[in-house]
Amino acid sequence: MMAEVLEKRGVIGTRNLESLVKHTACNTENKSCMYSSCDKCSKKEIPMKIEDPDSEVKWPEWIASKEERQIKGESKQIQLTIKAIQTGTVAALCRKLNENMFSC
Repeated sequence: MMAEVLEKRGVIGTRNLESLVKHTACNTENKSCMYSSCDKCSKKEIPMKIEDPDSEVKWPEWIASKEERQIKGESKQIQLTIKAIQTGTVAALCRKLNENMFSC
């Protein structure tokens, strides 16, 4: 979802995750590359063309959220995964996409 927003703004050339992974890993068949533990590609990032890094952007993101619910007459806190709209700068979204590419 982050890649889609950045592609629409012309920051990255594609939203296709397989293509983006090929920019950040020297060998997609190698476990070290895919887990960012390869010395050659661990510092690679998705190529981006950021013209206005401080412009505001919104994107959908899955986040963990806690909520109080009544379950069998008792108030309990549950954890939900919800799709929420996040707001930040283009630069912050770019950093987030690069950080999340191989977070395990």
